[in-house]
Amino acid sequence: MSLGLKKRVIQYYEKGNRDGRNVEIPLSVSLACYAIAKGVRSYDASEFEIDTQDLDD
Repeated sequence: MSLGLKKRVIQYYEKGNRDGRNVEIPLSVSLACYAIAKGVRSYDASEFEIDTQDLDD
């Protein structure tokens, strides 16, 4: 698995629940899935400059 998640966890995300309780897909997983779908195979944060003006303290 490209995300390093167990098959069962992915099944919970796909179903949207686990043992009758809602399972929300973490933002990090959603973003990683998007990146993989777009063909990103590696990422190096040092290649990007971060604009900290918009970040809350």
